[in-house]
Amino acid sequence: MSDGGRRAVPIWSTFSQYSVVSAEKFIRLPVGMAISGIAARAFGAEVFGTYTSLLVLLTVLTPLASFGLESLGISLAARADRPSTYFRAVGLQRLVTGLVAAIAFLGISSYIAYGPEIPLVQPGVLGILALVVVLRWYELGENVLFAQAQVNRVVRFRLAAYMVSAGIILFVLLVRPSADAVLALQVVEPAILLFIYVRAFRPDLLDAFRSNQARDFKKHLALQVRMSFPVFASAALVLVLLNIDKLLVFELIGRRDAGFYNAAAKLVDVSFFLPVAIGTVHAAAFTRAGAGAALVESYRSAILRATIIAVGAAMLLAVLAPWVMTLIYGQEYRIAASTLAWLAPCLIPVTWVSLRTRALIAVDAGREVLRLTGIAMLIHVPIVSLAAATGSIQYVAASQTASWFATALVLPLCSRTARALGPLAWRAS
Repeated sequence: MSDGGRRAVPIWSTFSQYSVVSAEKFIRLPVGMAISGIAARAFGAEVFGTYTSLLVLLTVLTPLASFGLESLGISLAARADRPSTYFRAVGLQRLVTGLVAAIAFLGISSYIAYGPEIPLVQPGVLGILALVVVLRWYELGENVLFAQAQVNRVVRFRLAAYMVSAGIILFVLLVRPSADAVLALQVVEPAILLFIYVRAFRPDLLDAFRSNQARDFKKHLALQVRMSFPVFASAALVLVLLNIDKLLVFELIGRRDAGFYNAAAKLVDVSFFLPVAIGTVHAAAFTRAGAGAALVESYRSAILRATIIAVGAAMLLAVLAPWVMTLIYGQEYRIAASTLAWLAPCLIPVTWVSLRTRALIAVDAGREVLRLTGIAMLIHVPIVSLAAATGSIQYVAASQTASWFATALVLPLCSRTARALGPLAWRAS
């Protein structure tokens, strides 16, 4: 089938791309779970709760560092005539926003680590951890390779950096477990990836930053800021939606319960690579389709495949919850099995929302995405906050899933642009 001379992506070709993007995550999954399990057993629930909460905060501040380039970057790189043009347009902005995010992390994390309770992190560790958001400048190089359909290359680079980083962290956990050391070592992976991409794009980077086209640079930068702000704000709010439950459990229920809750949430979080991978694979296709019927047709095909994958993953995770919690974290954490069972189904609505967001961004509807995400906050935050106030992590888990389903089903009704991109769009003829 074609539209305007564009061929629809064959279903088996799309699943092949899913497998390439997901291969890295499937390799990282057992290693990451081993690190999480060993850390949970070695640190105990209270320290593990603080350790994971700091990493959650780092994740929440990632959109501030990328300032919308995580979602918009691939489309912008695809439109650039060469990589140096792309680097010249967004490189300085990404560096500045990374520094701002690092400062914000230092301020907020100081409360978590040195707040009203006993300090559990040594001075200096937070400063090293803050470098992670700055070093993620390498994502600009990834965007260029994704735009050039060099997915295999991105996966190879990521795996090389991750395996080195994970090997060092596992060695520390097995020889002399230390939450401080493991937190500080989070900087290894982004540092390696930055080195790889600087070497890979060295000529383009030199061309970009030695260019005398100051006026052209300012024009690109101003345009980029205007385009990326709605996407940045939306991405930041989405990450708040995904992680507010963990932060509320830590703040309102306690560090020990946060350790149990975050152990279960970690298993769901690693599964979020499914909506991310699906969205990444279809981002370029949505951009090529453009607005109108071609976009709707492309989205309908994508949402059906995405739903099948998400439902299967959620069911598997919910059924195996008690066994998985005990195997990875030990008998102490078996109490969180019901929490995992309640959290698992939220994979389905998160996949719907992620795919719809990618489609809207592809047609430069960033402001519409921001408006819809703001409505989602109004639905989501009160529900989860009330559940956290009860002091039950099971209620928090159930409210997180319920609020995501409500968000995914209600938002398309709030926008004419997004109405054709609802979770049941595949049923339309």
